[in-house]
Amino acid sequence: MKKVKKNKEGLPDQRSNRSDPWNHFQTNMFAEFELKIHEMVEQGQPLTPALLNKIYGGLVREYYGSDIVIDKEIEFEWARIPIFTTTLCLPYATGISAAMALHEQVLKSQ
Repeated sequence: MKKVKKNKEGLPDQRSNRSDPWNHFQTNMFAEFELKIHEMVEQGQPLTPALLNKIYGGLVREYYGSDIVIDKEIEFEWARIPIFTTTLCLPYATGISAAMALHEQVLKSQ
């Protein structure tokens, strides 16, 4: 297993670990969060911090399951992730998934 680079707080540095499968998993969850928000806006539903907390918290519980302890504060995590202000998650997750599927098909055809 490769060593994960850490940032100054001692947490995994996501900018240097983009090829990590965990990053892909997390990005898909972020993309689903973004998609749900866009769908709500298209339906004319108002977005509030409480609603965004509920949606994000639900996705965390769905993606990570009951094998880990998920505290209430995780619902606020969306507010500190800058990627949500750049709308990159959905296209990134779609693009990387397509690239991985194409790569698998090329390997099988050889």
